[in-house]
Amino acid sequence: MITAVIAPDKADLSMRLTVTGHSGYAPSGSDVVCAWVSSLVQTFAETVAMMHRNGDLLSCEGAIEPGKADIRCRCDTEEEWRILCLTLGFVQTGLSLLARDYPQYITVNSA
Repeated sequence: MITAVIAPDKADLSMRLTVTGHSGYAPSGSDVVCAWVSSLVQTFAETVAMMHRNGDLLSCEGAIEPGKADIRCRCDTEEEWRILCLTLGFVQTGLSLLARDYPQYITVNSA
């Protein structure tokens, strides 16, 4: 099972996205649940990295490897925080839709 944890911290103007596990929906290479999760997480990681390169985030760190992703971002301003939350919202919506349709393969938790 895949577990996604979305942990925004407004007081600290930071957020963390962790995704662990494998869905087990289908064999590797044909698992649509894993493919959907991977696509969302990779897109989010590249988006926040680009935001950081453009000076729109104070920091952005993380690692993605098979079966595990851990992405941490911190903002300087409330406006950066608002944009980061909107960006994260797309990922959370996609993961939540997936969890709704495939509840035995993925869970999404907000901390």
